[in-house]
Amino acid sequence: MKINTNDFSWGFEIEGLFDTEFVQELKWEENQKGRILETKGDGSVRFDDDDYEFINCNYREVAVGIFNSHKELVRTLKKFDSSNYEFNNSCGIHLHLKPRNQRTRLKFMDYHFIKKLQEKAQKLSPNIKRRILNENGWCRQYKGLQTLRNEFDRKEKYRFVRNHPKGTFEFRFFSADENRVSNVEVFVKIMLKELNKVKDIKTKNYTLKTDEEILIKTRFENYKSNEIKIICAI
Repeated sequence: MKINTNDFSWGFEIEGLFDTEFVQELKWEENQKGRILETKGDGSVRFDDDDYEFINCNYREVAVGIFNSHKELVRTLKKFDSSNYEFNNSCGIHLHLKPRNQRTRLKFMDYHFIKKLQEKAQKLSPNIKRRILNENGWCRQYKGLQTLRNEFDRKEKYRFVRNHPKGTFEFRFFSADENRVSNVEVFVKIMLKELNKVKDIKTKNYTLKTDEEILIKTRFENYKSNEIKIICAI
């Protein structure tokens, strides 16, 4: 059975300047739907002059979740527009998704899958490409299989995708530019397409309980005997 958006729960964080009245109204709306909206400071978001309508906003990030469907997330993200939100090149969007089952989670931890996503993501808007190519350090790419294993295990924060302590996978590379909604929608389609190419792990070979056992030669069905997949601890 193919994995689709219903196999995840969703959330997002958006950085920038906000109309506080809009945020308060949105918070009430989201609370009525059983979701949480939080406002936060963020030292990575910088507005160096006063030429912004919402410069007096005393927070720089709005986080919303949990969405039971990707469509609900997109619907809420679209509410941030030029009438209530401002951004610059220091602003980004973090997309959170949490697999609803172990099969999907294991597939997601495949290095070749993440490597492919890093390549595909650079074909989105130019602002995204700059973020991925390390013009800032907030969403650095994984450089190799062992690096991925180590940094996933440590739940390293400033990476293309983070193995978040709360159990989500957090994509940190999105720009907050005018293409923010379409970039999220396009990327999710790409992600699902690539994820469905990853073969299922033989669960009988999956016994990761200690750090040493992470180095077990966990294989996919029909995988070449000299190739190894290292799956990080859950």
